[in-house]
Amino acid sequence: MSTDLADGRTDRAAWWRPAAVYVGAVGLVAVVASWRDPGGIEGFWAWVRGAAGDYLVIAREGYPSGTWRVATFPGFSLAIRGGADLTGTDDLALVAVVLGGLGGLATSVLLWWWARDQGVGERAATWTVLALLASPAGFVLLDNPQSEALFLPAVIGACLAVERRHRGLAGALLVVAAATRLSALIFVLALVVRCLEQDGALRVVPPPPGPSRWSVHRRIRVDRAASRPSAALPLLGLAGAGAWFAYTWVAHGSPFAYFVEQSALIPSGPRWHPATWLHWGLVTRAGDLVADPAYLVETVVNLAMIALCVWWTPAVFRRFGVAYALIVALHVVMVWSLAYNFTSTSRYLLAAFPVAAIAGERLVARERRVVVGLAVSAAVMLWFGTRFPNGVALA
Repeated sequence: MSTDLADGRTDRAAWWRPAAVYVGAVGLVAVVASWRDPGGIEGFWAWVRGAAGDYLVIAREGYPSGTWRVATFPGFSLAIRGGADLTGTDDLALVAVVLGGLGGLATSVLLWWWARDQGVGERAATWTVLALLASPAGFVLLDNPQSEALFLPAVIGACLAVERRHRGLAGALLVVAAATRLSALIFVLALVVRCLEQDGALRVVPPPPGPSRWSVHRRIRVDRAASRPSAALPLLGLAGAGAWFAYTWVAHGSPFAYFVEQSALIPSGPRWHPATWLHWGLVTRAGDLVADPAYLVETVVNLAMIALCVWWTPAVFRRFGVAYALIVALHVVMVWSLAYNFTSTSRYLLAAFPVAAIAGERLVARERRVVVGLAVSAAVMLWFGTRFPNGVALA
């Protein structure tokens, strides 16, 4: 718990900082997008593109048998449907846009609280939020009706709940996250590890003195006697994914329908096929890298984000512990193994938010490379974010 909380400062008195950063980022993207193509922007309705349209169709029609929709987890569509029923409106697009804005705001506030509770300080926590929003795919959080609007608040909230010893709440939030995106299982595993760390059942022994960037001499010690039953509460998150697989088994005849439909969406075949994890898609589309500058920039940016996460994983390990290093490392493994040409990699890596906290601390310290990197990243985010509502799917 941070010293700020110990001094009696409440969360309610501090939420305006990340909220102001978020509102400013939304306004900046809206202004720049309107300036670049005044005729192509129709308010925030322009965000209802790509996967957002899929969520609206599912919210309206459900999952008819034999359709591609089974390749999409139901969490965000259920939130849209629930919001429409609660407000009594038939305008699902309006509900989706509102949820997108609320989700981005919640992500910013929860991330700020989490970073502050980790002891980075209020200034660094504010820079952490800015670093996440200014990342290349940060535009999907800026009032954008995508599944990140539900997934990221759920997983960051679960991490915050574990840090504040509300493990049952963390498990409930992970149920929501796992019903929205399968990668929530990474957080289920990591937060069990974090609970074991808190109980003293899992300890990392520091290496001997001396330079050791990768900390290869660190050793992990396990004390089973110190573990508590509540450390298993994050495993409740398995119910979110389990309920979805049970539904597809009953309604579509197979608990693996999601994986079958997902594999059909990519030209290289099943996501576990060697052509996928060897990234044959980059080879087959090599000509597009030259002919399509946008595709080239997207590929380079996504590879750069992977490299950054790999490079800073040891820093996350040293600063925040095993669990948060696992979150970053397993997201890198996921995007490398399952994205055949790295499409949307930057979006998936938004969930590796401990990297943003490392950036936040280094921005406060005014490390020149990190400051320049943030400026470049923000420029790329603005470029991606202003092209997306004008019909170009990036990141």
